[in-house]
Amino acid sequence: MDLTPKLRSFFNANYIRFMETDPLKTALLTDKVNNELGYDLSLGFQYRPLLTDNIIISTGFGTLIPGSGYRDIYKTSTDPVPGFGNHGRGRVDDFLYSAVLSVTLTY
Repeated sequence: MDLTPKLRSFFNANYIRFMETDPLKTALLTDKVNNELGYDLSLGFQYRPLLTDNIIISTGFGTLIPGSGYRDIYKTSTDPVPGFGNHGRGRVDDFLYSAVLSVTLTY
């Protein structure tokens, strides 16, 4: 969406789901992997201060809100390895994110 002639915004939302989980079950040696991977949401802005493509400043933020399938993949059902400490068993973050900032200069 063009907010002003110099500023654009982008929004994206996806619901991610596996069609088949049998290959994952085989690779992970488990019998349970849910189809639901989660929600992927992102928001970004693009600023062109000179109203040309000579200088473009882009920024964005994305997040993954994990579903049951994501938790099934990254949780563990084994005991921790001795000597490496106990960091929690199968802990999966509820909110994963990333951010980006880029500057494009064209002559």
